[in-house]
Amino acid sequence: MKQIFRRWWIAAVVLALESALAEQPGTGSTAAAEQTETRSRTESAQAEPNLPPPILEPSSQSAVLAAKYRDDASLVGTYVGAASEVWQRAWGGELQWRRWWWSEFALALAVGVEQWAVDSKTLLINPSNVIHPYVDGSALVVPVGVSLVWRPTQLATDWAWAIEVGLRYAWISSDATVAFEYIDHWGHLAKDEHEVPFDSRLIGIGRLELSRKFDRTSDWSWVLAAGYRLDFSEGEKNWLDMDIGNDFGGWTVGFGVRKEFKLEAVGK
Repeated sequence: MKQIFRRWWIAAVVLALESALAEQPGTGSTAAAEQTETRSRTESAQAEPNLPPPILEPSSQSAVLAAKYRDDASLVGTYVGAASEVWQRAWGGELQWRRWWWSEFALALAVGVEQWAVDSKTLLINPSNVIHPYVDGSALVVPVGVSLVWRPTQLATDWAWAIEVGLRYAWISSDATVAFEYIDHWGHLAKDEHEVPFDSRLIGIGRLELSRKFDRTSDWSWVLAAGYRLDFSEGEKNWLDMDIGNDFGGWTVGFGVRKEFKLEAVGK
């Protein structure tokens, strides 16, 4: 499953970049055709100065509105269903700023914070030595990174959706430990703890987003997102010859709000 997601994530990035480059203004014959079309429209407008402005279809109205929204910011709370059995759950949030350089494509800057809780459980039971090693503690994760976002603009509906792929550099501060409880020579219960280190790492994300405005004239929207995150460091040994929770990937769901910032429509 993770191999399939990794291939899908790379393919999505390549396809998005190719589509974005294809939207760049044309040159040569394309530019000439655009100039001819613009000249024809200007002459028609001058020949019929008293005609009322055309009534835009819903899809055209959506396209014009989309052109006026060039920046937006969102705050989304997230829940991560951890891929590693060591982690019980993870809660957090992400603040994101997006700039729509093209009508359908945006570059996003994101910073978040997450709290990961260990699923305290017995890893090994050795009846002969009465040793019960288990993992305890938590981890604070601060992911920072960039994303490429694609959305359709020709939508005659109050709902909007988008696809996002990106990279996050995750800084991790953890107090997770492997603890051993055993009976000492005097028959007392003793405990020995060893720190489990987690290095900073790269995480790939892919998610689908659905949003809807508070009302038709509002700059605010509700946001619902779901996707998957892939830890490129998963499986590396971080305690003796074992992998102890060294995977901060998993399924994600999120809910939050977004604020759009109106600028002049393109071409005005």
